[in-house]
Amino acid sequence: LYLASRKTVAGLEGLVPIAAGCAGIGLLVFSQSPWFGLSLAALPLIGFGIMVFIHELGHFLSAKRLGIEVEAFSLGWGKRLVGFKYKGTDYRLSIIPFGGYCKMKGELPMTQGRAEAGSWTPEPGSFFAASPWKRIVVAVSGPLANVVFAILVLTAVNYIGLREGA
Repeated sequence: LYLASRKTVAGLEGLVPIAAGCAGIGLLVFSQSPWFGLSLAALPLIGFGIMVFIHELGHFLSAKRLGIEVEAFSLGWGKRLVGFKYKGTDYRLSIIPFGGYCKMKGELPMTQGRAEAGSWTPEPGSFFAASPWKRIVVAVSGPLANVVFAILVLTAVNYIGLREGA
C-alpha cells in the first residue's frame, strides 16, 4: 500500500482541497513580497512545490536517521538538470518541476538483493532490509512532516499576524 500510494495519483475529488491548500501556502509566502504581481495561477504550484519538498524531506531525514540508504533526493521528475552527490545520495533538481521523490535503496522489493533457492534476501541498508517498525516510521514521516510544517506556519502567522487589509 505504501509503495502503491507513492506512485499513483489521487482521484479528482481529493485535488480540490489540496489545490486550495497549495494556493494558500503560495499566497502566504508571496503576499508580503515585491513579487506579488506574480500570476495567481502560479501560486498553487509554488505552494504545492513547498508541500512536496517538506513531505519528501520527512521521508529523507527519517530514512537517513534509521540507517536506510537514500540513493536520490529530487525536486521534480524526469531527467536530472543539476545536482550533486554527497555521502552516497544524489541531490538533484529535475526537468519536470511538479512533485519530487526520495528514492531509497531497495524500495521496490525483489529488484535488489540475492535470490537463493527460492528465497530472497534484501541487501543490507535497503528499505526492505530494515525492520518493519523502521519502514513504518519512514512511511509515516512524510505526512507527519506536512502536519508539523502546517502547525509551524499557522503558529507563525498567528504570532506575527497579518496586516489588516492585506
